[in-house]
Amino acid sequence: MVVEQLKELGFNEEQINTILTNYAIEKMRKSKLNQLVGEMLEYLKKYGYSDKDIVKMSKLHPSIYGYSANNISQKILFLENLGYVKLEVIK
Repeated sequence: MVVEQLKELGFNEEQINTILTNYAIEKMRKSKLNQLVGEMLEYLKKYGYSDKDIVKMSKLHPSIYGYSANNISQKILFLENLGYVKLEVIK
C-alpha cells in the first residue's frame, strides 16, 4: 500500500527505497507505516500542498513519514509563526 501511494506521487523505486530504509521507518510494523503514510499524505494535501510539493518535501526529508500528521502539523505551524510561508517550509 505504501509503495503504491508513493508511486502514484511519482517516486521511482530508488526514491521509495530511500524513504522506506530510513531508520525510524524501517523499524515500524507495516500496518503502522501504512497508517502513517496515509495520514501524512492526506494531511499534506488537505493543508494545500500539491503532489509536486509533497514529492519535493519527501526527497529532502524522507524521515517525514516516520512522524505523525499531528507532529508535522505542529512543526509547520511553528515555522509559519516564525514568518515562513508554506512553500518555504518544504525547503
